[in-house]
Amino acid sequence: MTSTSREDHLRKCGHGPCICMVYLEQEYCSRHCSRASNTEKTEEQCDCGHHNCAIRGSSQRQSPAFVSCE
Repeated sequence: MTSTSREDHLRKCGHGPCICMVYLEQEYCSRHCSRASNTEKTEEQCDCGHHNCAIRGSSQRQSPAFVSCE
């Protein structure tokens, strides 16, 4: 019997600066990330409003957080 963890069903949000994880069938964690990825403006940090990105903005943590934002 094979065991799969929740992380096996997640990937990083498609918006470059965002560290949120989404389910494989999703591309972005929020409308903000979807819109930001489709513009030419480059963000240094993500403003999606999710807790992990807010923490990253204040601490400059670089590793993705394994949570799913819905």
